[in-house]
Amino acid sequence: MKRQVRVGITGNIGSGKTMVSRLLESAGVPVYYADEEARDLLMRPENLARLRARFGAEVFRGSHLDFQKLASVVFGDSEALRFIEELIHPQVWRDFDRWCAGQVSPIVAMESALLVDRGYHSYFDWLILVVAPEGVRARRVGSAFRARQSVQMPDRDKYDQTHIVIVNDEGRSLVVQVEWLVAYWLPRCVGLEGRFRAELGNDSR
Repeated sequence: MKRQVRVGITGNIGSGKTMVSRLLESAGVPVYYADEEARDLLMRPENLARLRARFGAEVFRGSHLDFQKLASVVFGDSEALRFIEELIHPQVWRDFDRWCAGQVSPIVAMESALLVDRGYHSYFDWLILVVAPEGVRARRVGSAFRARQSVQMPDRDKYDQTHIVIVNDEGRSLVVQVEWLVAYWLPRCVGLEGRFRAELGNDSR
């Protein structure tokens, strides 16, 4: 049995990487959404206890974690951000490995903003970078854009680690670009030219 090929999908906030991931998913590629899974993992009792010990009641609403308050603290404090990443990133990777083991598709993907920023691109066979002009991204994100953008690497610093760049500037069609990936590029990644779609149809979602 061939080894599963792992594809990373990354891009800065507001780039549209989630939309690209959804389009790939609709074509049959199983996608692990790291940010969503990280939020779920943070809700585990042992992690909530660590957060309360580190930040106190400030990031809670009663017994419930307040993600908006946590974000306002973390994105203004590099030490706080490092604490969160050291707490949750190892758990995300273990969960991703577990998730991959449950997929029968020849190719799987992870969507995450920080794959290059934190050196995680080396975990993947291929990397897709989704880019968009800063003004477009700022309009999509709104008031939180500057704080979130300040902790992410510029796109230009990620190109050397990237195999495919998708441009989401609202002028070029995302659908057409993803269709090209599915029809021409991804099949060659896994050596399944001519039967890639059929193989993808066997995923276990």
